[in-house]
Amino acid sequence: MKLNLRAIDLNLLTVFDALMAEGKLSLAAEKLNMTQPAASNALQRLRVTLNDELFIRTRNGMIPTHRAKELHLPIAEALTLIASSLGEEPSFDVATSHRTFTIAATDYGETVLLNRLMAQTQHNRGISFILSGNPGEHHNNRLAQGELDLIIDYTIEGDRNLEYEQLTSEEVVLIANQHHPRIQGQCSKEQYFHEYHVVLPQRGKNARPLETLIDDTLKKRNIAAQVTQFSAMPPLVGDSDLIAVMPRRQAEIFKDAFGLALLPLPFDLPAIPLFQSWHHTRNNDPALLWLRQALIHSLRVG
Repeated sequence: MKLNLRAIDLNLLTVFDALMAEGKLSLAAEKLNMTQPAASNALQRLRVTLNDELFIRTRNGMIPTHRAKELHLPIAEALTLIASSLGEEPSFDVATSHRTFTIAATDYGETVLLNRLMAQTQHNRGISFILSGNPGEHHNNRLAQGELDLIIDYTIEGDRNLEYEQLTSEEVVLIANQHHPRIQGQCSKEQYFHEYHVVLPQRGKNARPLETLIDDTLKKRNIAAQVTQFSAMPPLVGDSDLIAVMPRRQAEIFKDAFGLALLPLPFDLPAIPLFQSWHHTRNNDPALLWLRQALIHSLRVG
């Protein structure tokens, strides 16, 4: 008849293992910090469960039966495996681990952050990254379900189940063709409103992309084109007399390829904070902790 594992108390197996090692019930009880009657009771329960005497009492101690001898090695190995599995803290080694991270981020994440992460894992391709597009309302649920590791965005949702950490503050700059016929070295506020712009749409009522965080008076801008991501701006600006506003780190990546000039804005605009957020149940996940720290480090070095 097949044994029902639910009927086995793990404590009984530890008594069995100690008795096999010590040979005397008193010594086994002492080893396990139990009273001798408690150890004797555990042995009796195990005898009933396994339908075998297991140990025969003699003048020289407790002698294991043939069945006990057969059980000793597999039970000892199982107890060792359980102890090591439950006793070890989860670990993550960037040099040897295998892990796929899924991150919701704007194209800023794809152009600025992803290459920096790849540089930190270039010697271990067992670690990979999936960028899942602009953060949205459904991404909070994906964090909770473990389908998503991290959200990187300029705004935070205020969800009490999420943890937040500021990655950096991002400066925004004006980009223009380096041979722009009317803008060289600097751009006045009057000139800014005179030129035609490439802009981003507002993502939603509560989620505004970086450019639309600029003062509402800039709705007066002349709009020549609206694109869905910052990385679409440089080729349009580089081949025309259009201008645009985008994050400095992202603009620097495209500067040489598209012949761009990076200019200060002709008005005051504070640096925009960039946040990473994750589900609170993942606070102690060593792999996610590495990812969060790697992102912060990558933005501090340049």
